[in-house]
Amino acid sequence: MRAGVEKLPYGVKIFGAYMNHPFFWGSKPIGFEKVEKFQKTSEFSNLLWEFVYPCAPFGIDNPNVNPLGPMAPNLSTLGCSKMLVTIASNDRFRDRTVLYYEAVKESEWKGEVELFEEDEEHVYYMFHPESDKGKKLIKVVADFLHQ
Repeated sequence: MRAGVEKLPYGVKIFGAYMNHPFFWGSKPIGFEKVEKFQKTSEFSNLLWEFVYPCAPFGIDNPNVNPLGPMAPNLSTLGCSKMLVTIASNDRFRDRTVLYYEAVKESEWKGEVELFEEDEEHVYYMFHPESDKGKKLIKVVADFLHQ
C-alpha cells in the first residue's frame, strides 16, 4: 500500500503483488464466519498476531492483518499493476481473503487482480508440493510472474 503513495528509492517500481493464503483477521466476524467458530479462531489469531507484531497499532485491526478494517488505507492506492490472490476453500481465512479480493476488484485501483482457489486446506501445497494441486498452484504463480 505504501508503495502506491510513497516514492520508492532509485525509481524502483513494484509491478505485481502475490497474496499467498494470506493471514487476514480482525476483531469482528465477517461474511460466513459463525460467531462460535470466529471466537475459537480469534483466540489463536490474536495470540499469533501479538507474537508477530506485539506493539501493533490497533491490535488485530492493524491494516497489516486487517486490510479492510477501520484504519486501512484506500485500496485504490495499491502500488502495483497486477495482483494474484491464492486461497484454499477449506481455509479458516478464506472469507476474509475473498472479501479482500472483491474489495480490490471493486476499488478504483487501475490494476488487474486474479483469484485462484483450490478445494483444499490452508497452505496445502507446503504439505503436498508434489500433488497435482500443488503443482497446479506453482504453475499459476509461474504464469503470473511471466506475464
